[in-house]
Amino acid sequence: MIAQSPFVDIDPKNIDTTVLQKQLKAEQKQLDNQQTLQKQLDKLRKEKEKLSTQKEKLKEAFAKIENDINLKKQSIKHNEFNIKELEIKEFENTDEKNIQQKIKEFNKDKEIFTKADKELKTFIEKIKNLSIRIEEKEKILAANKLSLEKRTKLLNDKIQKSSFENSEKIIATLALNIDIESSRKKLDHFFEQYNIVKTQKSQLEKNISNIKYDEKEHLALKEKVANHKTNLESLNEKIGKLKQEIEGLQTKIKSKQKIEKELAALRVREENIKILKRLFTGKGFVNYVASLKLKNLCIAANKRFEKLTHRHLSLELSPANEIIVRDRMNENKTRSIRTLSGGQTFQASLCMAIALSDIVNQHNGEKADFFFLDEGFGSLDKNALRIVFETLQSLRKENKIVGVISHVDELQEEIQTHLTIHNGEEGSKIHKSWA
Repeated sequence: MIAQSPFVDIDPKNIDTTVLQKQLKAEQKQLDNQQTLQKQLDKLRKEKEKLSTQKEKLKEAFAKIENDINLKKQSIKHNEFNIKELEIKEFENTDEKNIQQKIKEFNKDKEIFTKADKELKTFIEKIKNLSIRIEEKEKILAANKLSLEKRTKLLNDKIQKSSFENSEKIIATLALNIDIESSRKKLDHFFEQYNIVKTQKSQLEKNISNIKYDEKEHLALKEKVANHKTNLESLNEKIGKLKQEIEGLQTKIKSKQKIEKELAALRVREENIKILKRLFTGKGFVNYVASLKLKNLCIAANKRFEKLTHRHLSLELSPANEIIVRDRMNENKTRSIRTLSGGQTFQASLCMAIALSDIVNQHNGEKADFFFLDEGFGSLDKNALRIVFETLQSLRKENKIVGVISHVDELQEEIQTHLTIHNGEEGSKIHKSWA
């Protein structure tokens, strides 16, 4: 059964936190004393039980000793009966042998008597010691009993003065294992909040002390509140409908986004179909394939052309499928291939021809490193011819053999291995430059 708290019947109007704190400390101290008394009471009970057990054992030992004493007394009486004063006349007619026998029997009886007397003295000493111990234990037991009665009376007085009805309720409360420190903190917090509320209540009472009650104004405010409540319910209903509309619109937006995504994919597909339609209309497909081939041809030719022009020029394909030149020395602008000089034109033509040959050889799985260049040098100036010679020498480094057909005498001077054809009356004759 749980003990009732001493603070249950406190009137909040008359709460004094200082008094409550003192009551709480006194209750805690009283509870601690009760716990100490309970422990001492348990200890005294155990000591009483122990002394009672020892007393019973002593009683049994004392009864045993008394029994032994009675037995010894009977033995002594028996021996005293047998002992009598010896007279000479009893032995006058007795031979020496019988006398010796009588002496032996006497000595034996004497020895028995001495031993019995010694054991009797020992038992008497034990009885005295046990009696002393019993008296001491009885005094201790009486003192403990008196102390127990006093402490029990003190405990009962404290229980009557406390909020507990009996010791059972105290034991039940102690079994709850209440955290006093935590409870004290919670109680402090409660009274702190209580004082705050009390202060606020006083302030509110002070604020409304000068306010007069007007029933008409009260009714008008109630009506206004009711109208506001109705308007609020209407607004909440509208908000609910708007939320439903928003959810519907969000669903439609998601659907629209999905449709737009599908439409974008369809437009891409439409554009691809239009491209295919243009390709397969007339020469569109041929032009498309030709554009790809020319673009790849320009890329392959640039590997050599950019090297020959020191990366100043490169070949590209315009949207109109015309080969143009990108001039990196002129703000990276493009211009017509017709604007190239004679030597640059020769380099571009040679690179395109070699690139086309490489692509064809790669497609056919063959390798051809022998070329013929027919004319095309007659209109070149000396600077252009120098570029042509440098280009031809670079091809030799690539293990490519180039045959040049020309009427330009400067080429014959530069090319040591050549064939010369002379026309005469007897026809054309070929002369070789090597032996």
